[in-house]
Amino acid sequence: MHGSSQRDNKPPFLVLGVGELLWDLLPTGPQLGGAPANVAFHVSQLGDKGTPCSRVGCDTRGEAAVAAVKDIGMSSSGIQRDPQKSTGTVDVTVDDKGQPTYTIHEGVAWDAMEVTDTWLQLARRADAACFGSLAQRSRISQSTLYCMLNNLPKKALRVFDVNLRQDFYSATMLWQSLQLATIVKVNHEELPIVIRLLELPGDSLGTQGRVLLEKFALDLVCITRGGQGSVLLGRSEEDDHPGNPAEVTDAVGAGDAFSATLIHHRLRGASLRRINEAANYYAAWVTSHPGATPSITPEIRLRVTDVPRESH
Repeated sequence: MHGSSQRDNKPPFLVLGVGELLWDLLPTGPQLGGAPANVAFHVSQLGDKGTPCSRVGCDTRGEAAVAAVKDIGMSSSGIQRDPQKSTGTVDVTVDDKGQPTYTIHEGVAWDAMEVTDTWLQLARRADAACFGSLAQRSRISQSTLYCMLNNLPKKALRVFDVNLRQDFYSATMLWQSLQLATIVKVNHEELPIVIRLLELPGDSLGTQGRVLLEKFALDLVCITRGGQGSVLLGRSEEDDHPGNPAEVTDAVGAGDAFSATLIHHRLRGASLRRINEAANYYAAWVTSHPGATPSITPEIRLRVTDVPRESH
């Protein structure tokens, strides 16, 4: 059985990516990035209304960022302009296995995100919001983010995509984020760090995931393992997927594609098996293309959004 009557009858969901919008300065040239913005992009490619909520400078890179967001069909209504701070950039190097290393510059526009009427209106209409740890390195942006999350409708998904970067995180920030979230996505390297910082028990990934699920009354914990697939832990079901083979060009944006697929199918009430199958397929496809936001083909979109319910 393919498809879902829920999907066919429901208008596109509004999914906010709240946090950093920046330029990844890759060896091949600059590319628009930032995990929440990437999630919004992939959500849009899958047929929902992904909207980045961030802040850029009144500079050439800021103009280019807004233009790029519009060019790929997303709304730029959630992008603020900062008259003093510059648009964020990240120096990215990629090793011979396609794994990226990031140097993230501080004191940039997305460190000064503000609560505005436009943002509050977006929050109150949203079906889901994705956020991470990086945009919380600044007190101003952190308080803005929390205000946005607290203004979401009660039924909205609050997806904490952990994304530990450099030293831009703390036990307090992780605890607060987990309390605000309904869904947590964390990779196999980050999860033990989170558990250690929060002084929680658990000596295996599965046990640690369950500890987070129960401690913070979450609906879902997703543990990704790079090319080795992922484990989804829900309150009444779980699913382990071995991953999909891929010719890896680079792994930039693969986790964001996974998050977007997770959100897309979770909003439609899909089983964990179905979510895992689709998300691993799309993440593998993204790793086989350069950059975080390759353009999807109609065939790939159909394959990701219309996964057979019981395929594995």
